[in-house]
Amino acid sequence: MVQLVQLRRRPHGVRIETKPQYADLIGRLLPERKAKPITSQALETLAIVALKQPVSTGDINAIRGIESAGTVQTLRNRKLIARSPRLGPRRERIWRTTQLFLDTFGLASLDDLYKEGRMEEVFASVYSGEAGAGEGEASSNNALTGDIEGP
Repeated sequence: MVQLVQLRRRPHGVRIETKPQYADLIGRLLPERKAKPITSQALETLAIVALKQPVSTGDINAIRGIESAGTVQTLRNRKLIARSPRLGPRRERIWRTTQLFLDTFGLASLDDLYKEGRMEEVFASVYSGEAGAGEGEASSNNALTGDIEGP
């Protein structure tokens, strides 16, 4: 008998997932559920939150060089980021990534982002080197390339 699922350890438990080699087969059998694409602006903001968290809205704006409240709200609505319980130095909201972020990008923990080549895999193909261009869109499995330092 073929086993189509696997167990994946998570920091706070276990998750049942389809084995990658059977994803196409399962996809053909089940009705299509397409995720809306994530814009390049949203992915850029998500990368900032993932790499700098906990990070304030003001810090996100400073890094991007543009007001990011709408993009932050979009990521919050998609449950990829959440408010941290504390406020920043200027009573700003502080943001962090969620478990859904980890699940969406196939990460067991944030430490996985810093494993060799993993960051490029998670954030690859959004930009052709021009951060903040914001013209294109990317699926939630695409990523940002470039030099980004770890914690």
